[in-house]
Amino acid sequence: PDSFYGRRSEVSMVLHSLDTVLKFGGKPVVTVVSGYAGTGKTTLLRQIDKPLGAAKGYMICCKFDRTSPPDTVLVIAIDAFVGGLLNSDNLEAKADMRLRIEGAVGDHVRGLKEIIPNLRIFMEERYTDTKYESSEVTTKDAGSFLLSKLICAISSKSHPTVMMFEDLQWADENALDTIQTIIMDKTTRYCLFLCSYRDNDSDPKDHVTAMFDRIQVQGAQLLNIRLGSSEKEAVNSLVSETLCLPLSLCRPLSAIVHKKTGGVMLFVTNFVNSLHEEGLIEFSLSTCRWEFDLEKIKLRDISGDIAEHLTERISRLPKLVLAGMKIAACLGATFDITILERAITGNGIEVHDFLSLLMESGFLVKISPHQYNWSHDQVHQAAYNLIPAAKRESSHLLIGSRIFLNTPTHEVNEVILEIVQNMNVGVRLLKSQEQKNELAQLNLIAGKKSVAASSFHSACTYFMVGVELLGDKWREENYDLAMQLFNTASEVLFITGDVARFSAVVDKPLIFAKTFEDGLHAKYSLVRFLASTGRMEEALEKNFSILGEFGELFPAQADVNPDLIYEELMSTKAILNNFTQEEILESEVLVDPRKKWLMKFMNIMLSILFSTKPEYIPLVGCRMARQSCEIGWCIDSVFGLGVYGHSSISILHDVDEGYKWVKFATSLLDRKLNGGKKFLPKMRTLYHTFISFWKEPFQATSAVLSDNHEEALLVGDVEMAISSTFNYCRQSLLCGQNLKIADEDCSELTSKMTQLKQIQFSLSHASHHLIVLTLMGQKRSSRPFDIFNGDIQNEDELLQYALSTGKTGVVQAIHSNRLFLAFWFKRYNEAAEMAENYRSRQMMRFIDVYHAFYEGLTSFALSRRSLDKPKWMALGNEAINSFEKWLEHSTWNFENKHLLLLAERHHVSGEVESAKEKYEASIASARKHHFLHEEGLAMELYGSFLKSNGDVAEATVQFANARERYEQWGAS
Repeated sequence: PDSFYGRRSEVSMVLHSLDTVLKFGGKPVVTVVSGYAGTGKTTLLRQIDKPLGAAKGYMICCKFDRTSPPDTVLVIAIDAFVGGLLNSDNLEAKADMRLRIEGAVGDHVRGLKEIIPNLRIFMEERYTDTKYESSEVTTKDAGSFLLSKLICAISSKSHPTVMMFEDLQWADENALDTIQTIIMDKTTRYCLFLCSYRDNDSDPKDHVTAMFDRIQVQGAQLLNIRLGSSEKEAVNSLVSETLCLPLSLCRPLSAIVHKKTGGVMLFVTNFVNSLHEEGLIEFSLSTCRWEFDLEKIKLRDISGDIAEHLTERISRLPKLVLAGMKIAACLGATFDITILERAITGNGIEVHDFLSLLMESGFLVKISPHQYNWSHDQVHQAAYNLIPAAKRESSHLLIGSRIFLNTPTHEVNEVILEIVQNMNVGVRLLKSQEQKNELAQLNLIAGKKSVAASSFHSACTYFMVGVELLGDKWREENYDLAMQLFNTASEVLFITGDVARFSAVVDKPLIFAKTFEDGLHAKYSLVRFLASTGRMEEALEKNFSILGEFGELFPAQADVNPDLIYEELMSTKAILNNFTQEEILESEVLVDPRKKWLMKFMNIMLSILFSTKPEYIPLVGCRMARQSCEIGWCIDSVFGLGVYGHSSISILHDVDEGYKWVKFATSLLDRKLNGGKKFLPKMRTLYHTFISFWKEPFQATSAVLSDNHEEALLVGDVEMAISSTFNYCRQSLLCGQNLKIADEDCSELTSKMTQLKQIQFSLSHASHHLIVLTLMGQKRSSRPFDIFNGDIQNEDELLQYALSTGKTGVVQAIHSNRLFLAFWFKRYNEAAEMAENYRSRQMMRFIDVYHAFYEGLTSFALSRRSLDKPKWMALGNEAINSFEKWLEHSTWNFENKHLLLLAERHHVSGEVESAKEKYEASIASARKHHFLHEEGLAMELYGSFLKSNGDVAEATVQFANARERYEQWGAS
């Protein structure tokens, strides 16, 4: 029966979770059910089906198991769900969902269609006319974020969604990371997450419960339900309803059943069925009721293990049925009837009759016209146990071979994973090298298919099996296949972080490549690997050596000086300005493979140089840009153009030149280069962090960085995602963002850094977050330092750590932040000291603009209080001179600051009317350009000026106005 016995309170808890989601949406709601095998976890969760159906909701079931690769489970489940949508006759709902999917992921729907095959059909003709180039494998994160956005699009108030993650004890860390990403996507609403795991197979402190701990800390509403064995009365109710007998008559039988099965419901139902099959429970025609022999049932021996009991029960089935069950068991927890028919050919088994019998016996469940599930993983295990351990390898090899041989050639790619998964189990039995080579080729195909679906750990398994199948004479007999396997394996091993196996695999093509070009892929993987593991100097040395093999030599470090850098920048400027931007857009792209590899190595070197020898960065960027003008542009070389533009501003202080070319580099990626859009988030991070504020409203550039976070995640560039948000938090504060919102943004970024394992910005971010809290009146808060788990508890400890570890960027950030706070709290001597510490590091960044602003205001304040007036006036005038230059590029960003500096100089000089004019102009400019906090600052300084000149009444008005602006800002 379908009734659920003895779990009324647990059912109400699950239904309450759904009701919460239906009514409120909002933050994620997660219900977790744990318990021993067979206690009814899935049955409990499925009690939600009817109310979900009444709410016109969707259900996506993701069931992990022993045999399926964990990184394929989510994709298969979502693909099956989308396949079900294809059969819906609700055309309006389908059209609405297509629009929501496009709205959620935009152009990235093409990438989703690579992962979810049924989505290609569901999205109809959309994007089929636009060539989509899958980029090289670079990240394992893109798929996770695309899936999270797809779930966001599927879920809506009119169609709420339940995502069910079953048997999480079989999920690995990467699958759990993806689940966490889906659950914690703040844009997803009206989605309930139901999870189950078997706690007798999973340590209470293992990776599953750790994931639940993390999401709870990040704000998920978590409900834990643990199922134990059923009570005697629940078992009695089940027996009574099954036999259609009164509860009192069934109580003696149910007591025996409960004792022998321990009240485990799966055990109970199968034991009762076996009693019927053995004739111990029979229907009597004379009495017209079920009867049972209690004495014989008491004597009935029963295994204490549910799987053994199921195997015993299954073994009574006809021989042909058992043969079919063994084959089906080898196909996994879910199998397709077409594949089963190909695997079963020649066994004399009538597939449909065999499947019908298993469904009648309760061993199989039909989940679609062509797919079947084992009714429980213990049933699956029991069926698999029918195969003697000594014959399992040969059984899988035979099944995989049959599927391969019975599949038309043009369909092999569709079932390649089923073929390879089975054949790989029996790989040890292959004797001839020819057979091994053929299976190695199939593993290469399977690995590439897994990469396309973002199943990198599965891909790694296939590639490594392929590598192991290569014989000792691969260089002479199978060179091309071997090189493909080595290169793809090393790349995926790098992505998955498998350090131990990476070195062994990458060495082969490095040592045995027949040509320089053949070894480039492995060399590139090696350089990336060295950099990712912190061996920056080694990575840099290796990269310089490889560039030397290309014929690209760079000067010794001692010879890299300002004059050389200036010469390189001016030479590049002359060459670039021989072309109009339209001419570059219409020029040929770079197609020479060797030159493209050269640009890849120079591009990756830019990242390495940033933390090792930054003085080389302009040289490399300029060389990339100059050569591209001659040989054509590619995605990697565009970043050389970006570096040239940035260097033009930071070194030459040529804002117009730098702005022009970095903005154009963004256009090159967007408009010209196939696949370039995937790299736009990285270029936008560069553009809006270092460049755009010179010309464009600061608030607008800050907002783009916020939006860029999502775009970066969708292409899997988590480093740029975090970098964008980090710089957004810094810029938005300087734009006058409400401090409460700033605090929320900072807390969310801290959470994201932890979730995405990107804590490289955590040191500087902690100091920045402290600014926000201090301005809000929470200067003693330790929240910004919680991410360090007690290792760093305050900013003084943070500064000491940064000094002791040589993290000059963090030291600089702390000094800048302390300057900011010291000025706002009128600690001018401290502000001046912090400004002095910072001055030597100025590089024309947005933070340098604010350094000049606050140092200038501090200097004028001290010039009114100090005996060393000429010194402070000189520093104040220096700031004014800087703003006069910058004002040429942006009135919006710099006018109010320039006017306020002028007002303060007039104040110091006793020029009353000029000072009043500039204060009032600065207030108006700040209001016009939406710098709320700086409007308040100008009012406060104007009030101080008026008070010092005896106009107390008007000063009081200005102080009141300033207080109002500060309150709007959120300061206290």
